[in-house]
Order: sequence, then C-alpha cells, then structure tokens
Amino acid sequence: MQRNVSVLLPAIHRCSCVLCFENGKHISTPLFSDIDAYRVKKYVHSIEDAFEKWFSKASLNIISIFMTQGMAATRRGDDAYFWTIQKHARSTAWGVVFTNTKASKSILLGKSKDVDETALHRAEWIIQQLKRIMTQFSNDSPDGSVIKGQVNMFTAMIEIRFKCFGIDDIVGEDFMNLLGLEGVRRKMKYDVAVPLAEATMAKGRSLATDETQQALMEHQFKSTERRKRSARNTNSVSMSPTIY
Repeated sequence: MQRNVSVLLPAIHRCSCVLCFENGKHISTPLFSDIDAYRVKKYVHSIEDAFEKWFSKASLNIISIFMTQGMAATRRGDDAYFWTIQKHARSTAWGVVFTNTKASKSILLGKSKDVDETALHRAEWIIQQLKRIMTQFSNDSPDGSVIKGQVNMFTAMIEIRFKCFGIDDIVGEDFMNLLGLEGVRRKMKYDVAVPLAEATMAKGRSLATDETQQALMEHQFKSTERRKRSARNTNSVSMSPTIY
C-alpha cells in the first residue's frame, strides 16, 4: 500500500498543476499565483463530474491519506514517509484556485453562470466533502497542523465566494452550522482562517510570513475596536434616562 501511494501522490500533484497553472507548470516560489482561469474552466466544464473528481477523489483524498497513512507513519517513527505525504497534501492548490474570481465562478456556478439548482447541489456537495475531511484532523500532527490550517483557509475562501455569488442565499443556513464547527474550531475559523483567506484573495497569491502576521494583527485590531464600540453603545443605552 505504501509503495502504491508513493506512486499515486506525485501523479495527482502533477494533474493539479496541469489543471491550474499556465503551461501546466507549478511555479517554484512558495508565493505561487497565476492561476489559469481558462484552463480551470475548460476542465470543470469538460464532463459532468470533472470538478467532483478533481476536488474530492484527487485533492481531498490526498489530505485524507495524509491524515491516515501519514499520521500512522509518524506513530511508527517513519518520519520520511510522513513528510513525503505532507508535501503533496500541501500542494493541492485550492488555497490559490479560489483567489481567482473567474475560476471560482466556473466551478461554483457552472456553465449557466447563475445561482440555479445545479449551483445549489454543487454547493451542498462541497459542504458535505469539507465536513467529511474536517472530522479527520487531529491536534498532534508533527507539522503543527499546517494542512489543517490550509483546509480551514480554503474553506473560508469557499464561504466568501458563496456570499460573493449569492449562493449562501439559497443554501439557507449558516455555513459554520453546515460544517458542524463549534467552540474552539468555530473561533479559529473566524479569528484565523477568515482573515487569512481575505488577505490571500486580496493579494491573489499565497502570503509571505510577514503578510500572514500582518493580516492576523489587522484582524485582531479590528475585532478589538468592534468590541469597544459595542461596549460603548451598550453603556450608552444603559445610562440613558428612562422616560415615563
């Protein structure tokens, strides 16, 4: 099984590069960008379940392999195998695909470009796949939960695109509730994943370390200011004289 996976993962990684990037080449810098929206559109519209195969059977399955076989490898002391799988799990590209508006629209709205029944079914299917993969994450990964953070971020991007295209209106329920996120996981989504998703989408590429820190600091500052304004408004109301 280990040998088969070692052959499979590079093949899936190469497939993602061919689909996403101009000339089918993954840009060498970690700040990779330049998603080829036309290439993405041609693929996801080529056959009925093209996106489903790419998103779930390829990309999310790599992450699932990381969470099962990768974690099993680290428990038996096979660090080399763990980091090999982790490398491929990091290269699933969805954190960059959804920075591109045209590519996102091709995926989420399909050929009709409208929020129709097909878009609703795809949105519901995406949420189901994300919920499935999120239940597999543990908190003791040797990589410091990098893959978990990556999935949380492109999940936040998908939520943002849902709102941008009006898909959230027909889904009809809070995105976090649909994913089953509660407590600390819900807080981490809003305090970390969402601001990083917004900053990445604004840049149109993955963030450098200093940009990541800046995005989180700005979010914390804005959150603090909102809490202060809310507290002032509450105090103002409570101190207002009652008129009988």
